[in-house]
Amino acid sequence: MGLSRLVLFLVLFTAGYWLWKKFSNQKKTKQPAATATHMVRCNHCDLYLAQEQATQKNDQWYCCADHARQDN
Repeated sequence: MGLSRLVLFLVLFTAGYWLWKKFSNQKKTKQPAATATHMVRCNHCDLYLAQEQATQKNDQWYCCADHARQDN
């Protein structure tokens, strides 16, 4: 009886340790939430892009300097 209890304890301990490691690793590997980026539309070609990448002219947004020049 003593040996069977020891084996059962080792099996339960090993299974519990494996489950704990599995679920604790999932928390660490989750990607951080993406930050929201404000999108704007090019007034010339209707392309949407991040505001940081856009060019502004007279309160209008453009995807490149060429489109800003072409759109008078």
